[in-house]
Amino acid sequence: MLKYIVKYFNKNLSIGLCKKGGRNFSGKICVKGRGGGNKLVYRHIDFLRRINQFGIIIKKFYDRIRTATIGLIVYDNGVSSFIILSEESDSRVYSGEGTTLSRSYAGWALNLANINLFSKVNNIELVVGKGAQLVRAAGGAGVLIGKAKNKAIIKLKSGWQIFVSEKCMATVGKVYNLNHKFNKIGKAGKNRALGFKPKSRGIAKNPCDHPHGGGNGKKSAPTVPVNFTGRIKKWTPTTNKKFDILRRRLFKKGI
Repeated sequence: MLKYIVKYFNKNLSIGLCKKGGRNFSGKICVKGRGGGNKLVYRHIDFLRRINQFGIIIKKFYDRIRTATIGLIVYDNGVSSFIILSEESDSRVYSGEGTTLSRSYAGWALNLANINLFSKVNNIELVVGKGAQLVRAAGGAGVLIGKAKNKAIIKLKSGWQIFVSEKCMATVGKVYNLNHKFNKIGKAGKNRALGFKPKSRGIAKNPCDHPHGGGNGKKSAPTVPVNFTGRIKKWTPTTNKKFDILRRRLFKKGI
């Protein structure tokens, strides 16, 4: 019976994806080296988790679109959805504001106001009601280090401290699948199955295909490398350094 229940919910909460090959709405290639790959299925993930119900995780799934492991949860009122799992969580978890709960466990989704200080959190909301936007990859976690003036202070693994409303939702614990960082591609065929095509060096192309192209024999790269559209590819800052210094707080020990 469980097999048919899982099959029913998996079918109704999933949709097939079409390949774009790195092209935009007008058909122009914006990202090179994309194309092919195996078929993809997108499973709709519940990033809000404001149902205020307990639920049971009946099956874990490997999702090719994301690094984290996802789970199919069925709540006490019969509603089902996919969620991103947390490490060391039980099969029974809670999703909601949690104003009447006295404790929180790994895998529970609660308001930041109801999560204990110095707890590890993931799937963090930045805007109330928008859904989780931060710390959704495998093995990721932030630390709730403070609360002040209806704001919660979260330290991310990069060293940044972010201030969000205490009414925002977050999940307790680390994201499932800590061993993802040890995965190896192993062969070229696996990379092609993931949708990545081999890339040619710019100096190996013709002048009409790349600014580095042309010349007799093997020519050295230019002093200022550019991409295929002619824009500078390296050494150009992408962030405001003064703003970065003000907002960043580096710590010697990681999470």
